[in-house]
Amino acid sequence: FVHHDGGVEQSMEKLDSLLKRADAVMFPVRCVSHMAQFKVKSACRKSGKPFCPLPSMGVEVVIQALQAMT
Repeated sequence: FVHHDGGVEQSMEKLDSLLKRADAVMFPVRCVSHMAQFKVKSACRKSGKPFCPLPSMGVEVVIQALQAMT
């Protein structure tokens, strides 16, 4: 598990290296910038990695996303 705040306090450049290491990506759409969302979607599509935009940050939403990705 790796976390990035979508550019709020952490550098967007750091996001690139984290995406390269990821097997799959989930991100809460209400908590990260549009630029970060675009970057994640684009990088995942290019690399063939699964990604899942989350409508909220609840535990149930994360569990459902994990189940959908497996």
